Amino acid sequence: MNLLHYKEGEESRRRYVTAMFLRLDPKTHTVEVVNAGHNPAFLLNGSDTPELIEASGTPVGMLPFSGYSAEKYVLSDKAKLLIYTDGMTEVFKGDEEFGQDRLMEAFRTCRLSDATGTLNSIWQTLDAFSNQENQSDDMTALVIGRKP
Repeated sequence: MNLLHYKEGEESRRRYVTAMFLRLDPKTHTVEVVNAGHNPAFLLNGSDTPELIEASGTPVGMLPFSGYSAEKYVLSDKAKLLIYTDGMTEVFKGDEEFGQDRLMEAFRTCRLSDATGTLNSIWQTLDAFSNQENQSDDMTALVIGRKP
């Protein structure tokens, strides 16, 4: 996929793609993740401290040959994973940016176990921070969780 995008030409290389690829196996409670230059995902996996799943390679299409490696995680009881676009961290209140640390803290401190409740809690935190000012970047998030 990387080489295909790169070979589309100079214009496409200026429009590289960050992506996160997941393979979830619900039978073994494992998830394999490849992060192609995307924001780090946050994994709460039996600890109160989120683990960052950082980029294992460059964005898709940026370089002609990029190596990517999958990281495998065994999901503990009540594990939660947050994947998000940079619009979530680039929420502004005036000139102040919400940032990655605040997003991680909002995710970490949310005691709701379901994905919908977790996302609603994060949206409320973002709205409160920004005083509901209009934002210019898209905001997309996915929460995957394991119920005991």
